Amino acid sequence: MPPARMLRSLVLVIVGAAATVVGADRALRRAAPMRPRIMEVDDGVAEYRARDPYTLILGSSHSRSFLPVRRILAEERHDLRPIAVVPVEWGTMSSYDWVLQHRLRPLVEERARDGGLRRPSLRRALLVTTFYDLCSSRVTGAANLPARAWEAHDFVADLGDGLTDYNRNFLRERFRQIFGDLLLVQDRGYETIPSGLIDAVRPQPPAKLAARRAADVAAARQHVIEQFEGCDDGDEKRALLEMLDYLQGRDVEVTLVEFPLMPSLVSEQARATTLARYHRFAAGLARTRGLRDVDLTTSSPMLDADFQADFDHLNAAGNEKFARWALDHDLAFLGGPVAR
Repeated sequence: MPPARMLRSLVLVIVGAAATVVGADRALRRAAPMRPRIMEVDDGVAEYRARDPYTLILGSSHSRSFLPVRRILAEERHDLRPIAVVPVEWGTMSSYDWVLQHRLRPLVEERARDGGLRRPSLRRALLVTTFYDLCSSRVTGAANLPARAWEAHDFVADLGDGLTDYNRNFLRERFRQIFGDLLLVQDRGYETIPSGLIDAVRPQPPAKLAARRAADVAAARQHVIEQFEGCDDGDEKRALLEMLDYLQGRDVEVTLVEFPLMPSLVSEQARATTLARYHRFAAGLARTRGLRDVDLTTSSPMLDADFQADFDHLNAAGNEKFARWALDHDLAFLGGPVAR
């Protein structure tokens, strides 16, 4: 076969295969809808770079719930002081500290040509946390850092020991970003397609769906109790102290925000163990380090219905509810200046 004809045949095969994959992907979305894109570390860092934030909100994926807080402050309460939100998906204190030291600190300390700070306005920082942020890497796996926070040069620097399961997470996430429009790629690790297809072919009666949800809630409730064993890690505590040293060393007012948990996950045993220990730690830091501790773990008006199906993150209506309630109550101080 002539080379030109072979090339044409190869191109047709590739185009046909690509069309088949795209078509199948579109069809699968009927059973497993595409999850909306979420704000990541790179987005928050880009915001910080482009603005001169008065307030930095850094922490877990729950930091995204502060996007409506920011909007309400700016649009409804006419507080135009810039706020940068930097969420670290599946993070713990060590990954928040890494993002602060490696991604944000260069921007905080960057100098203009006249020698002054390019962004001098930072006065307030909120660290958005839960008890999970003191979980050891044995519990969390620590894969989120290369996946969510690294840049290319961080990946290259880690290749001294070769390609590992740890640094491969950087490549996996970049692959996911490149093919972000394909459900088949986005669903890796979530596995919603198989269950979606089963539900589409054989819809479950409401009673069975309710029973399955109740079993999932019970398992998650028990998991909060079990995490008492692995979620008081010394390295994670030291990472938090390093963040406090840096921020308070720059005369930044720091607030720890203990984010609400879904009420059904909070048993009396969890209150007395996992949650009580974390709150004692946070409250102790507030006394010894002169920071504000806002414990919303169980004190907010959030209901089970305000949370997503993962039992962890607030849904859109829940985020709006949280933002308005918090600004009228425990986080009302965000509408005022930092006390000097």
